[in-house]
Parts: sequence; structure tokens; C-alpha cells
Amino acid sequence: SLAMTKDFIEPTSIKILDYLNEALQTIQGIEGQDVRRANCRMGIGNYYNNIGDTDTALAHFKQAAETFEQNYRLASMGNCYSNMGSCYLKMNDLANGEKYLEKALDLRMKFGSPDELCISYFNMAVLNRQKEDFLLCEEYLYKALKIAEETGNKRMVARINDKLNELTQAKRQLKAA
Repeated sequence: SLAMTKDFIEPTSIKILDYLNEALQTIQGIEGQDVRRANCRMGIGNYYNNIGDTDTALAHFKQAAETFEQNYRLASMGNCYSNMGSCYLKMNDLANGEKYLEKALDLRMKFGSPDELCISYFNMAVLNRQKEDFLLCEEYLYKALKIAEETGNKRMVARINDKLNELTQAKRQLKAA
């Protein structure tokens, strides 16, 4: 909980890593804590992703995903796949990015919260922007925007509107060329 709170306030704080490693030490060797350890691993992956160490983040997300899969934690699998897909996009590995983002979207359509589904639509927009499929990118952005507005997620509405503005600029540049 301390790590999540710190991540919300200051996503690159080393305290996040300290809290999560302390949590892992606390539950080390205790039976039945696999899912908690996986949640800590996912948090550690988020920290490394936030500071730009995508390779380390991906390694932690893969570890967490394996545990979530073994324990059939569908919502957590969706979150982990979403994080993995985003890492692959940052690495410009569009094939793996698409594979994991589609898996996340599928799970989130069935088991996710509206906010999680919104993030998946947004991530699919980012993927399609990188693939230069402006039409599909725009479609996903509007799906995400609808959810963000309905849930009152002002931060996400702003991010989506920024992406829509970037997309509009890219389309103008393409027409001008």
C-alpha cells in the first residue's frame, strides 16, 4: 500500500522499490503468498518502467505473469499483459506489443474495470499510432475517451485529448507531404 501511494505521488521515487523489496522480504518463505509476491514483482516492474529501464521492468512483469497464470488470476493477468505490451512498444517490438496488448484487452473486456478497459483502449491506440494506422488509432482513442468521461477520470481524458491532438497534427503533416 505504501508503494502504491508513493507511486501515485512520485512514480520514480526509490522509496517505491524499497517498500516493495521490504514486502518481499517480509513474506519470503511463507506458503500461499505467491500472488502477493507476484503483485510486488508487478509493482517493481512498474517502478523500473517509470524510470525507463524497460528490460528490467519486462523481466519482473514476466515473472509476475507466470504466477498469475498459474493461479488463474484473470484481472491481474490482464494488468500484467498490458504492462508487458507497453514495454514491448517502448522497445519498438510491435509484434510482441500487439500480442500482449490484445491479450490484455480481451481479458479486460470480460473481467476488467472500466478504468482498466480505458487503459487497454488507449494502449491499442498507441500501438496503432506506431503502426501508422491512424483510423484505428482514432477509433480506440474515442472508445477510451468515452469511458474516461463516463468515469470522471480527468487525468485520462487529458492524456487522450493530447493523443488526439498529436494524431490530428500527424494527419495534417501526412496530407501536406
